[in-house]
Amino acid sequence: MNSPQFVRALPIGMGRAVAERTVLRKKENGELEDWGDVAKRVAIGNCSLEPKSTDQNEMESLIASGALMMAGRHLQQGDENQLQRQGELFYNCASAPTSFLMFQLLLNGTGVGRCYDDDMMLVNWDYAPAVWCVLDEAHADYSDSRHLSARNAKHMFNGSKDLMW
Repeated sequence: MNSPQFVRALPIGMGRAVAERTVLRKKENGELEDWGDVAKRVAIGNCSLEPKSTDQNEMESLIASGALMMAGRHLQQGDENQLQRQGELFYNCASAPTSFLMFQLLLNGTGVGRCYDDDMMLVNWDYAPAVWCVLDEAHADYSDSRHLSARNAKHMFNGSKDLMW
């Protein structure tokens, strides 16, 4: 396998400190990997996931030059044993489906045991979208006193480019 033509240097300071703490592994001679070593190791690991892959040299070159940014979990865990490791080490946002389900349940009035107090959330709720629940007048649960009809909603928000129908 050819070595990449250009290997990006690790930046001095925070970038190097983070790399030394979480990404760079010790080689057999006791030295830390350089970025070229990391690029090769990660390319081997990621390409092992697809046995028919022929792009290992290209991936290595792209990582080494900084043109392909890999997630930290891939830089830390990626190597020739990647195929045998548990997938959760490489997935992004493993809890996202659960969060969505809890939000869905919360919208339905179900208690989920999750705290949404302003002082507990790292979210600026001022930027939350305005959500209008609209029921078709033909729906069995529709009531003029409690719901906005689809006809009235279209009239009320006519011309707004922020609406999704």
